[in-house]
Amino acid sequence: MPLKVLGENQSCQDDSRPKGPAPSFCYLLSGQEGSVEPVEGQSLSSLYLPPTEQTLRDILQCVLNSHRCSFVATVIHKRMQPPPSPSPPHLSPLQSQSGDVGQSPGEVWLVVTDPSLQEDQQHEGPPCRRTLAVCVTTSCVLTSSVAKAISTPTPSACCLSFRDSVREHGVILCVEQSVVQLQPLVSVCCPETESTLGPGSLSLSQAKPLTQPLPQAQPHVLPQALPQPVKLDPLGPETPPNSLCTFSGVIVGVDEDTAYSWPVCSLCGSDRLEMAPQKPQAFLCVACDSLVDQPTMNMQLEVFMNCSTLKDCTVKVKVRQDFEF
Repeated sequence: MPLKVLGENQSCQDDSRPKGPAPSFCYLLSGQEGSVEPVEGQSLSSLYLPPTEQTLRDILQCVLNSHRCSFVATVIHKRMQPPPSPSPPHLSPLQSQSGDVGQSPGEVWLVVTDPSLQEDQQHEGPPCRRTLAVCVTTSCVLTSSVAKAISTPTPSACCLSFRDSVREHGVILCVEQSVVQLQPLVSVCCPETESTLGPGSLSLSQAKPLTQPLPQAQPHVLPQALPQPVKLDPLGPETPPNSLCTFSGVIVGVDEDTAYSWPVCSLCGSDRLEMAPQKPQAFLCVACDSLVDQPTMNMQLEVFMNCSTLKDCTVKVKVRQDFEF
């Protein structure tokens, strides 16, 4: 006996209509870190397929245009993308009032690598890149420890595990279903862009290995140590955006009109500083609500160079220097 639909007569119910797929939906739950407790003794469903951890080399060699992947990698560089709205800071929909779970520092671009990309490439075929770009979108819910690790303004390296990330168009995206966790750090390199100005020449290099223990999110096999310094790809015509590279060349021009400097908070790195009314020589950071006595001064200068790996091309380089006064 067919079901009777309210508001429809029998003739309407007799109409042959194609049956569509059953509706599907998913709930994303989050809460305070201290209030979430795992249920012990709960058996996993037979339909659950645990993620397979891959190396970054395997991910780069995958022929699929779009697929999910899980991996462990070391962050060697990060670039914060502030929210587009210039309004005062407020809690986003992903942030809890306690600040434990769901902290979203804005969109973050991470440059990561692992031992599979750092080893000597002896196989046939096109060589793999030494690094890979990871975009942590604002929809990815982060724990407070991960958000703090990737929001630190000072150069630092950390090892993260990425689960159920999405790879599209050569870029890995951390979205709603992605899980990012801290892993113990063994021995990695922190890339610092050091410029050495000679007589009309400039070279960029890697320096300062960094060994720093970080809290462990879950028991995991310790990652292999990376070489010191980390190996990067040379700048070339096929260098993708949002990637690290090395190059050397000769300075052929300096754009002095674009040179400028600006103060930033020495605690959080924000440039939203105001004069402190109670202390004229200090600043008040609007982002972290801190009194800054000695802000960090950032300077930027644009130079033009002839690069040895790019013939008949002139490369414009933005040289930045941070110092305290």
